[in-house]
Amino acid sequence: MSFGCDYEFGAANIVKAPDLPQFLLPLRTKAGSLFKISPAELVQATVIEYTPGAPIGWHRDIPQFGVVIGISLGAPCQLKFRQPRRPRSQQRERDAVVSMDLQPRSIYLLSGPARESWQHSIPAVKELRYAIMMRTLRTKRA
Repeated sequence: MSFGCDYEFGAANIVKAPDLPQFLLPLRTKAGSLFKISPAELVQATVIEYTPGAPIGWHRDIPQFGVVIGISLGAPCQLKFRQPRRPRSQQRERDAVVSMDLQPRSIYLLSGPARESWQHSIPAVKELRYAIMMRTLRTKRA
């Protein structure tokens, strides 16, 4: 379920979604404070349920959004990063994949090259997992 703004991968625009529910506001304030981001700048939130066996394929968030804060709840998982495909002439034998363990109640920030250049994915989870994603809108200076 998306709040504040909604989007569909591959679409060019974001659209208005229902306002963030009251139960997310204290979490948004705490997350923003941790990363020195005004809660008012975190204009989008998505709450996602991942059932056992559900993966998240390789992707980057849409370019209309700026930084991304993720909160991982439920089952632990691995967040993987890779550089996007390059022409064969520039590819190494095997592209590097960097992994990071997300334990229940983990919080992380995607910004800079991790947000802009690298793709990320999460392999299929073994148990029920939830994610709360909060995003800023991209500014012209970003």
